[in-house]
Amino acid sequence: MTRKHGQSPVEFIITIFAFFIIVVAIFTSNLTNTQPEAEKIKEQGSCLSAQGLATSLLKEPGVPANWNPSNLEIFGLTNGTSDQVLLTKWLDAQSMGFAGLHNKTFPESDWLLSYGVYGFKLFSESCPAASNGAVICRNLNSLNITANSNNTATLDLKLFFPFATISYSGTLEPNDNVTVTPGPDGTLVEMILNTSAADTDQVFISLSATPDLVFIKKSAYTTTGQASLPVFLNDVKVSDSLGSGGAISGLNNYCNYQQQVLVVKTGENLPARFDIIAW
Repeated sequence: MTRKHGQSPVEFIITIFAFFIIVVAIFTSNLTNTQPEAEKIKEQGSCLSAQGLATSLLKEPGVPANWNPSNLEIFGLTNGTSDQVLLTKWLDAQSMGFAGLHNKTFPESDWLLSYGVYGFKLFSESCPAASNGAVICRNLNSLNITANSNNTATLDLKLFFPFATISYSGTLEPNDNVTVTPGPDGTLVEMILNTSAADTDQVFISLSATPDLVFIKKSAYTTTGQASLPVFLNDVKVSDSLGSGGAISGLNNYCNYQQQVLVVKTGENLPARFDIIAW
């Protein structure tokens, strides 16, 4: 920019200053508009990856179809029937870790796969003892819930029993709480059990009738340090995850995809919600 004849130095400086303000404003505006578009494109890519992973992991058996950790070529979790995940394949995948699975998934990306069982049938079974975790053990018309932890922890469990009334007893302390709320469609049981190495809690629930399905509304067992402890339905974790250990907090380009799938174990199919996060 050249100085015009008759223009004072002060006017010239003001003109240059104004010019730069306009340039910076235009640049900032373009940058502001470009950044959301870039983030949007990244997010769309992550969503495509999440949907692709949902198809390959939750609808396909993998290659070979009856793979094991020593011969896996392409990772898949079903038994050959769409939306039925084999628990044995899930456990094998966990033993391999994300490093052993990453280059055997399609598409290849960072991902985290988790599930939460939300319902179960009642029948008589024998259960393992609780050890630094909680166990829900079933009988035809009753439940036995045991919580045990090496450190101070709290079990927050909510169960809904359709078209059934219940009664309960237990080995509880004053800081434990069980609330029973009857309703027209069934009974909600909410329990807060505080445990430690010296304090194992048990709750025995008896039902007036056997519902087709008992619903898990909430299941969380955490220590005072916010570490998660497992909750088992007999020997199956009510919730579990596998995949990348990388942090996703604060990222703007991850995508979450949800799907309802059956977790298949010997003699039982458990309805569960699966979440796939890709980034």
